[in-house]
Amino acid sequence: LVLYPNPSTGIFNIQSPNEGRVSIFSLDGKEILNQWVPNHVLSLNLDQHEPGVYVLRFSDKNDRLVRTEKIVIVK
Repeated sequence: LVLYPNPSTGIFNIQSPNEGRVSIFSLDGKEILNQWVPNHVLSLNLDQHEPGVYVLRFSDKNDRLVRTEKIVIVK
């Protein structure tokens, strides 16, 4: 899984070798995004969210956790 840029002003790009699901959570555990990655590349627009640290969870098509990443939104 490749995630860039990080930190970002709100636009994150994800490249994955496989299809999967991306979930983004605030540090208090609230899910702010849940999206399928169908073609191994996804651009996420999170610029409407407050600056801060969030957690990205990438799961495979069987909902098995593949990777967890910290992402940072800066303004």
